[in-house]
Amino acid sequence: MKRKIIRHITNIQKDISDAKDTAKLCRVRWDIELLFKELKSKYAPGVLDINIRRCLQWSAPAQL
Repeated sequence: MKRKIIRHITNIQKDISDAKDTAKLCRVRWDIELLFKELKSKYAPGVLDINIRRCLQWSAPAQL
């Protein structure tokens, strides 16, 4: 099986997050971005309550 190389450009220092942790953070962020895209396509602007965003902010670290 051929290894897939993925490059992430970030300003996170190496002593704070290694490559594997940075990749996990990027995956979680991408999942959140896709969720918001889906929600925005299904609901009119202003329908989503700010509490949903707060819940997502708190739940994202739990996915790591």
